[in-house]
Amino acid sequence: MFDQPFPAEVQLNITGQIRGDVVFHPGMVEFGEVNLGEAVQKTIRVEYIGRNNLWDILDVRSENTSLEVELSEAGRGGGRVTYDMVVRLTDRAPVGYIQSRLNLITNDLG
Repeated sequence: MFDQPFPAEVQLNITGQIRGDVVFHPGMVEFGEVNLGEAVQKTIRVEYIGRNNLWDILDVRSENTSLEVELSEAGRGGGRVTYDMVVRLTDRAPVGYIQSRLNLITNDLG
């Protein structure tokens, strides 16, 4: 529902897909308490467990400019592709609670 510039009701349709073949270890990045001006990083293992050994992560995107991500392929074979994803909170991060989302861009069209 909207009230500006005039009252209106709009129906919004959203579709999505829940992937069971991509697993993150651990499931989230937790930096904990960080001192102002301090850079910190955590590593996440990303595993694709499926039928396609050609699966690749092409990019990782975030709207948060205080986060940097570095990917390296750790293994491939037997229906499994593994990446190590290093997530860095830069030393120029602002004070306060940070909650952000990282979007993986892959070559998977389905």
